Amino acid sequence: MYRKAPRPGAPGPGAAALLEPVLDALPQGLLLLDTDLVVLGTNPRYCEIAATSVEETVGRRLFDLSHGLWDVAPVRALVEETGDGGSVEVERNLRNGHPRVVRVHVRRLEPSACAPERLLVIVDDAVARPAASDEGHHRDELIARAAHELRGPLGSISNWVHLLSQGSRDEALQQQGLAAIQRALSVATRLIENLHDVSQLGAGRVSLPLGLVDLASVVDMSLERPRSAAVDKGVRLDLVREVSRVPVMGDPDRLQQIVLHLLANAVECTPAGGRVEISLGREGPSWRLAVSDTGRGIAPEVLPRIFGGLRSADFVAPRPPATLGAGLAIVRHLAELHGGTVEASSAGPGLGARFVVRLPVPALAPSSHPPGPAATREPAVAKPRPALGSSGRKPANPNV
Repeated sequence: MYRKAPRPGAPGPGAAALLEPVLDALPQGLLLLDTDLVVLGTNPRYCEIAATSVEETVGRRLFDLSHGLWDVAPVRALVEETGDGGSVEVERNLRNGHPRVVRVHVRRLEPSACAPERLLVIVDDAVARPAASDEGHHRDELIARAAHELRGPLGSISNWVHLLSQGSRDEALQQQGLAAIQRALSVATRLIENLHDVSQLGAGRVSLPLGLVDLASVVDMSLERPRSAAVDKGVRLDLVREVSRVPVMGDPDRLQQIVLHLLANAVECTPAGGRVEISLGREGPSWRLAVSDTGRGIAPEVLPRIFGGLRSADFVAPRPPATLGAGLAIVRHLAELHGGTVEASSAGPGLGARFVVRLPVPALAPSSHPPGPAATREPAVAKPRPALGSSGRKPANPNV
């Protein structure tokens, strides 16, 4: 995102550097406006759609851009009169002389203690991507949601940096501030990584370096963070093994993402006193990774679209804060890239849910890894185990 100048009290260049690659990769044009409709920042895709430059955009009012490109009644009504979340389609003659239909979506970013009210204008090229499609609408929602959720951790970092820069010698205050900054960076990094994954996966720009991996080892190495979250919430987390080893052709980092997203979703949706179970087994030509919970469940009308678009699901309860709600969409994309499938089932609201990922069994001798005679159940404890193959890659970062 190109900015004319950082506003006072804004996060430092480290936070901005994290955001820039994500914003540069988005297929929509973005304009960040202040309440006077002056452009504070834009991204390369906007300049491409509007056939303009950063210098001709940043610092100017929205309706003065490109000789009045957006100075039309539908856009004026959207920006000045309507509430949050509206969108319109307009056909404009751009600088190259060719008329193009674009979709303009406006999202108001509420003021906070560290930032005034802002407007986020999202411009989508409806010729390249049908503007009326649900997928485009969900993508707009996701971008606006990411901008809103990032305000929290970046605001916390800004406030603590300002406070610690005052030269306080209070060691306890310094430790508190550093811990708060670390937590905020973790949240912001997770949001940015998820947004980047959704953008890349949705555009088909992700290829996997496949090798022989033991999925059981991946599960073992993925348990620390969800186990800690389950303990804090008073939720029991069990691991059930029907087989000792689960060889698959895959990318260990991306397989770990699948496990972490499913477990995080299950723990979040399960109240204190409930139970989450992750199990590994074999079903004919496929390995089965299943995550079930005794939580809030899923309404029948939601199940068919739970992995669709760029949303995770419309659960009975609201989406938890500091998340994009895109985890299940990422799971679906990654499972398909591994040649597998994912499905969800639930008896209804309040009756829990079960998610099953099936991955193909590679062409190994059937006797190499036979199903065990009986399933073993154990508390889910993270314990590193060597993976099959010799790729030497580190396990995935659990902060996804």
